[in-house]
Amino acid sequence: MRFTTKRPEPDKALTVVLTGDGEWEKHVLAGLANKLDGGHLLWWPKLDAPGLRPEERKPRGLGPLLRAVRTVLRLYPDILAGRRCSFLLLIDKEHLPPSASLPDVLEERFPRDAAARVRSSATIRPDVVLTTVEDRPGRLHRICVVALGRGRCLDENIALLLGLRAGREVRADKKAILRALRETGVGHVRELVAQASVEELQEAFPELISALRALVEGQTI
Repeated sequence: MRFTTKRPEPDKALTVVLTGDGEWEKHVLAGLANKLDGGHLLWWPKLDAPGLRPEERKPRGLGPLLRAVRTVLRLYPDILAGRRCSFLLLIDKEHLPPSASLPDVLEERFPRDAAARVRSSATIRPDVVLTTVEDRPGRLHRICVVALGRGRCLDENIALLLGLRAGREVRADKKAILRALRETGVGHVRELVAQASVEELQEAFPELISALRALVEGQTI
């Protein structure tokens, strides 16, 4: 698996990655991609075209993230037109309704926010849902939505991996994580992921590993 922020060739099989302003998500995915087999491409597109509103450039929250699917399809027709696209949407758990299940939330929100109808859906894990949606007659897309964090956000996953590697508990906030990265000599989240074993990554990022494997294996629903 490969990860890129550059424009891919139109004929390459790919999954479009969308998140808010997640720099750490980018580095975690880049590290994980190198650990997984296959030629699948993860593409992190730039949402910076003239005329885009701030919430379209950095789609924080589930509604803006679902609407970003349409934004990408509009911005990159030369790459995405005519193909059945896969999308990987990453959102922290703290941005989801606390009492509702992810599949139920998506069933309600896709028509309203993505102007797409859910044709089929599979729950890979409680925090990973793989859907097939139709945004116009005959045009289908696979969309995998991942709720990050053990209860709140991605910082918790990163802190857990740091703790596994360092042999001590690391508090799940950015300052504590950055301090622990310096103290352990790792320096950066991308290097932390790159140095970890597959077993450690599976324990720290079970939702992301499950989602990536489902996409790579072309899991049907």
